[in-house]
Amino acid sequence: MATSASPFDDLTSYPSITPEEEALERSILSEEEKLLAFADVYGQATDELKDLRELDRQLSLLPVSRKGPVHRGYTVRQARAFLRIEDNNPKKAAGRLARYWELRERQLGEAAFKAEHTTARTEDDYRRVFDMAQGAAVDECVDGETRKWAKNFIDQWNNAHIMNLEEELALIAP
Repeated sequence: MATSASPFDDLTSYPSITPEEEALERSILSEEEKLLAFADVYGQATDELKDLRELDRQLSLLPVSRKGPVHRGYTVRQARAFLRIEDNNPKKAAGRLARYWELRERQLGEAAFKAEHTTARTEDDYRRVFDMAQGAAVDECVDGETRKWAKNFIDQWNNAHIMNLEEELALIAP
């Protein structure tokens, strides 16, 4: 008795992508995307991802006077470095990161934030600040002024993305 071939037989006997394609796919993922993929596959966030989220929360809990320089210069790469320096203690890392940017701003003034004097921000950095703002906007432990800043940042982010989308849609032929 012959069995009929299923259209899904090929899916079980051949990989859907080649190892080269998988390597290429992995090479273009950002560090944040790699951590999120790990969390998705294994059902749990990595310790690094948890520590970064807690660092963001600790930065939101800092007094308002200390937040400005940090938010203007924050990068994920720096956040990781400060976490490593402080043995993955998010509270200590937040304090050290704030001191770093306060001293940098005090010594260099506005030049502390100019592109030629800082590491270029990536899309991950902007998304991280956006995520930080989303968390701060609803965290009852965060002071009112920070929640106000967070809501304003979220509004600006959303407006910029809407304007960008409208520009892209205008380019599409009717």
